[in-house]
Amino acid sequence: MFSLVNRNLLCLALALFGLLSCTDDTITTSPTTPEAPRLEVRLTDAPGDYEKVIIDVVDVQVKFDSTWIDLDTDYAGSYDLIELTAGADTLLASSELPAGSLTQVRLILGEDNFVQIDSVLIPLRTPSAQQSGLKINLANATLAPNQAYTLLLDFDAGRSVIRAGNSGNYNLKPVIRAELFPADLPGGGITGILSPAEGQYVFAYQTPGDTLGTYANETGAFSFVSIPAGSYTVEITPPTDSSGYSQQVLTDVIVTDGNLTDLGIIDLQ
Repeated sequence: MFSLVNRNLLCLALALFGLLSCTDDTITTSPTTPEAPRLEVRLTDAPGDYEKVIIDVVDVQVKFDSTWIDLDTDYAGSYDLIELTAGADTLLASSELPAGSLTQVRLILGEDNFVQIDSVLIPLRTPSAQQSGLKINLANATLAPNQAYTLLLDFDAGRSVIRAGNSGNYNLKPVIRAELFPADLPGGGITGILSPAEGQYVFAYQTPGDTLGTYANETGAFSFVSIPAGSYTVEITPPTDSSGYSQQVLTDVIVTDGNLTDLGIIDLQ
């Protein structure tokens, strides 16, 4: 069996003779060496005003330079994004990888993707996701030898499900935030409880436009986990104007590595 280096040399040689076209969609399996870093890919969700948003994950791949690597232990299946709020997440894949810089992660989706509205499951159209996959660019994502990492994919269901005019059809145009961090340095977190326990959107950000989102559960609890240390603004937003509550903004919420910042009980107004 050729090594990846030998295979690339073979591609180059054959391409020079016009016998083979080597593209950037080369797929290989992940190596296993004593010093290989290990990566977990986990999925969580920002809030969306739907009963369910179900995505059918078939495969998870990551890209080093021009080579896509198929993660060797993936948890293919259907996931309801609405269940992955208030700090909940789920494991999509876990694999040993070569040390180096990751440039992209790709989710390959199957055909069983749905949004549920008024107890009715409506198919989600996802043509690009089924053919070439959902590609998420990664910045400053470098894996060092003998280290374990988590790649957290924050799938914004509310902004990703788009109604196609008055046709009754819905399209999936994913908005996904990706963040890589060492498994032993998981950052910090923010938690709190809304009173009364009304359904509210909760957003947190260090700079506007780079926003994390979640949804308070039936007890009013919400949380953000594994987020970078720093000073955050937390916004609590009612789902509709008719809810009777106004938006609340909490500033200078400090998050430190390894600690959970508890905002306590927040009275809705």
